[in-house]
Amino acid sequence: MSRTDESHWNWRIARCSDDDGNEWYRVIEVYYDTDGEVAGWGPPVAPIGNTVEDLRGELDLMMQAFDRPIFIRLTGGVI
Repeated sequence: MSRTDESHWNWRIARCSDDDGNEWYRVIEVYYDTDGEVAGWGPPVAPIGNTVEDLRGELDLMMQAFDRPIFIRLTGGVI
C-alpha cells in the first residue's frame, strides 16, 4: 500500500474470533505510518454525525471499507 492510495487512516473491516472459534466482522479505524504500513487500529466504532447529512457521509466512508481487503484476523476478543 502506498501513501498515494490511502490517507493516514481509513475504515477497514476486521475479522475477529473468540477463544471458542466464533467469528464476526466489525468496522474499525486503521492507522498508517508515513510508509503506508499499518501502525495501529482503534476500537469498534459506530457512525455518528452532527446532522443527518454528516451521518450519511460517515456511513459512505465506512462503506468504502468493503472495497478494501479484510483486515487482520483478531482473536481472543482483542477488539
